[in-house]
Formats: sequence, structure tokens, C-alpha cells
Amino acid sequence: MYVCQATALFAAADAVDPPQTEFYQACAAFVDQHRAEAASLLRALIANHPDHADAHVLLGQILAEDGRFDEAATIIEHGVALDLE
Repeated sequence: MYVCQATALFAAADAVDPPQTEFYQACAAFVDQHRAEAASLLRALIANHPDHADAHVLLGQILAEDGRFDEAATIIEHGVALDLE
């Protein structure tokens, strides 16, 4: 139920800030335990908007939870550096 409501809100928000909407969709997938989908959405977002710090950090969190610690650390560090700019 909440995912359906969230999806409708994301669609409305897309007109205002498409990259942030894509990030929220990835967050929704992550919260709903669709980790592979969330990672895929985040990778696409980063490809199109490489300066989206939050996307890097969340992708790093997913990778860390999957045991991919080196890759996760690199991505999270990059996201934090972007956030500090």
C-alpha cells in the first residue's frame, strides 16, 4: 500500500527534480528489500548525474551489506567528497 502511494508521489515530484525522484525510487526499492533493483537504479542515476552524493553513499551501503567492502568504501568516500564540495 505505502509503496503504491510513494510511487504516485514520486511521479508527481519527477516534474520538479528528476534526479532526486530517481534517488527516492531507489530508496523505496531498497526499503522494500529489492536490493538488486535499488543498486541498478542507483548505478543509472550515478551514470546520468555523477555528482549525486546521496546515490553514491546508498549504493556503497548496499555493496557493503553484500560484502563488497573495497568497492563500497571507494564509492562511499566519493559520495562524501561530493557532499563536502
